[in-house]
Amino acid sequence: MRIKISLLLLVAILFGGEMQAQRTRTSRRTKESREKDTTSFADHLAFDIRIGNIGIQNGFQLSTKPSVGYKFGKVVSAGLGGRFFYQFVNVFAGEDFSILDKGGFVYTRAKLGQNFYLQGEYAYTDFDYSRSFGTHYKIWYPLLGGGYQSGGDTWKYGLEIMFPLSGEARDYGPVLEYWINITYKF
Repeated sequence: MRIKISLLLLVAILFGGEMQAQRTRTSRRTKESREKDTTSFADHLAFDIRIGNIGIQNGFQLSTKPSVGYKFGKVVSAGLGGRFFYQFVNVFAGEDFSILDKGGFVYTRAKLGQNFYLQGEYAYTDFDYSRSFGTHYKIWYPLLGGGYQSGGDTWKYGLEIMFPLSGEARDYGPVLEYWINITYKF
């Protein structure tokens, strides 16, 4: 009899937590709220590096556009970044020169499915090229475009096309911006 009681007490002690868990119910809502509480600010950040507007004709042209954004859910994100347009011009029988247009931008992006997205930007660019005409243009202007992303869960790559909506910005910069995009946490 003592062995049976001892064995019963031993089983109750060893499996008491498991038996208690079987009697109580954990709701799905509680699990989801715990998961939402454990996500940090850094988990919502997305990073982009874009390289584009490549040209080789009487010189060399290359642009880059790094950015960081905050994901407000699975569809919408917004952020800010920098814009750098470099151009080396080879002048035949003359002095060569280089131009560096620089600036920044803010953006809003909306995903369309897993791979496509629309993006709107409001950019500021200090056009170095305009100094050769005796004026110095610093222009604020909107851009509209979209892109395609492909790849794994964390790193993606793709293409993006942006159209400057300001005629003045198109006069001194590219008429259509095209980018090769590398994204972390799209």
